[in-house]
Amino acid sequence: MPKKPKPKSRFQLRQEELPEMAREYLLLILKRLNRNLTEIEEELVLMLAYSAYLHREARMRVNETGILVKGARGAMINPMLKVTKDETDTFIKIAQALQMKPKDEAEGLDIWDKLAQEILKS
Repeated sequence: MPKKPKPKSRFQLRQEELPEMAREYLLLILKRLNRNLTEIEEELVLMLAYSAYLHREARMRVNETGILVKGARGAMINPMLKVTKDETDTFIKIAQALQMKPKDEAEGLDIWDKLAQEILKS
């Protein structure tokens, strides 16, 4: 009799809901953390990956449309700039909650810079 497939965890199911680019960030973040995560940390990691994704999408829109956009009453600051700022703040707060240090002394890597480079890649 064939083995029943192991049911997917909630974390695995939630990963599948993420857009493809956010899943790539998730893999990068998990690689950087390199530890077993609690359920709360799993949720934080998902939020961090999605925040990175939203930041990238907003940044791409700003690059496409510019800092000023046409509004109902004329030129206005692109609302996507606020999204990039908010997601940057969110990213930093979640990274700190996961105890991701800006500098990983063991490897000499600036984790936030490496993640930011990935986020800002076009």
